[in-house]
Amino acid sequence: MGEDIRQTVLELEEKVSELKDRVEKLSNVIKLLASAIVVVPQELVEVSSSCRSAVNDFIDAVAGFEDISPDLKDRYRKMFIYMLEVKLPYLKTDLENSYSMLSNIIKSIEEVDSIVGEALDTMVREFIGINLGSVVEVILSISREIDIDFEELAKTLVNSLGKDLAKNIVDINSIKRYYGDKAVQLWRKTLES
Repeated sequence: MGEDIRQTVLELEEKVSELKDRVEKLSNVIKLLASAIVVVPQELVEVSSSCRSAVNDFIDAVAGFEDISPDLKDRYRKMFIYMLEVKLPYLKTDLENSYSMLSNIIKSIEEVDSIVGEALDTMVREFIGINLGSVVEVILSISREIDIDFEELAKTLVNSLGKDLAKNIVDINSIKRYYGDKAVQLWRKTLES
């Protein structure tokens, strides 16, 4: 009987130890999630703000385009392309830095709970993609409005965003809406080269 009691005590101690480990893991998850609840929304607001600021800059750059003389319109177009060449890489870097910071939080969460970590990673990627996609939509609209050649715009987008990001962010339907079917074919060709 004494041996049974010892065995029961050992089993109970083992179960208590397992429960302590599980409680510690849950405590870590709660701490990480609490941190994520504060940091992630703040960072996503920054992403949204950066994209909104870029859109406003692009819109401001072409304000009054219709009212200027024809000889100045070409300069406006060149200025807008130059602005894209400067602003888009900066925006891309800003968003990559935000994602990198958020990715560290996500990796920590994944170590404890892979499902929550994967869901958060997917949400963050989609949020950044939607915001950057909206910026590109405005760029396409403005570019069409001020008669920027699509071939030049396509090259600028690919050079500024990188081929992989441009492929994922630029919506084919938007290209078709603003520039037509030929532009879609040109876009695909630009991505292949």
